[in-house]
Amino acid sequence: MGTTYFVLEASPRLSGLVIGDAEYAFAIEKRVGAHVFSLVFGNSAATTYRQLAHGGVPERLNLGFKLTRKFY
Repeated sequence: MGTTYFVLEASPRLSGLVIGDAEYAFAIEKRVGAHVFSLVFGNSAATTYRQLAHGGVPERLNLGFKLTRKFY
């Protein structure tokens, strides 16, 4: 079983007031023991549903890093 993953996420606007373009992100994740390291690229820095609803910025690609740990 592999320990490296490619993840995609998108939040398109289907109707209503169009504030921005669809928000999208993709990540490369590597599992090492109980840890998962993620290198994330996306056109938004949104972290809440309200921020996601406003959409992303098409001219920008943000870079992020995430570390998660399983405690059980």
